[in-house]
Amino acid sequence: RCKRNKVEDASVTKSIPSRLSDCKFAISIMASDVPEINSEPLLLDCWYCPFVHRVNLALSAKSVDIRRTEIDLGNKPTWFSQVSPFGKVPVITYQEGGQTQVLYESLVLAQWVEDYYGAKGPSLLPSSATERARMRIIMARCDESVGKFYKLLRSGSKEEAHAAAEDFRKDLTWLNENIDAQGPYILGSEFRLVDAAALPWLLRAHVLEHYRGFKLSEGLPRLAAYLSALSEDPIVKRTIRPPEGKDWKAELLVKFAGMGGTPVNYFA
Repeated sequence: RCKRNKVEDASVTKSIPSRLSDCKFAISIMASDVPEINSEPLLLDCWYCPFVHRVNLALSAKSVDIRRTEIDLGNKPTWFSQVSPFGKVPVITYQEGGQTQVLYESLVLAQWVEDYYGAKGPSLLPSSATERARMRIIMARCDESVGKFYKLLRSGSKEEAHAAAEDFRKDLTWLNENIDAQGPYILGSEFRLVDAAALPWLLRAHVLEHYRGFKLSEGLPRLAAYLSALSEDPIVKRTIRPPEGKDWKAELLVKFAGMGGTPVNYFA
């Protein structure tokens, strides 16, 4: 989950008022700023957060146009903490069974997209039990690698960066070997949940190269081909939504500056 300059992820259902403006804490908030929670799911979105990106990729693959409220994690709205249990995104909330449901955890929500909108769009799950298990193994390994991405980004010396890169490179090499040779997706010809799980950090490879000089897909031909193909994929393109008039990659460098600090090429 994204929380200002932190990387943490937690799924729960929590009862809250169906109209946030009914709460005492909302008295000073303009009514137009407070999202209405009804039977239509609402995503608390954040264009630059890779954890939210997982959910948006799943939604895009299912061709679902969900209601959204953009959250700036550096300037959170007053009501946000009343909806997000840990002050993080992504969160999906809606009315069901007479209660307001509040769901979170990026991988849980990506799976929720398939469960909730199953009949809409292509399935995000392989058809066989074996392939589903294999998919979940890759997803678990990708999730474990997220912290290694940030460890490398935060490294403060050449020695620290090379140690972090060696550890991260092992995971990338393993992923490279497990990408379908024909592609274009990890498991073959169809976009699956595993692509939604892995892509957000792979698509931010330029952040590591800019701040630490680390070339993520160097020497990994399947991973390089995967990134090249998916960068132009309509499913992915629909999820790239920087502020109006801004370049997505350039703006991400600004957002990651708090972690990356001064750019230093430790791999020159």
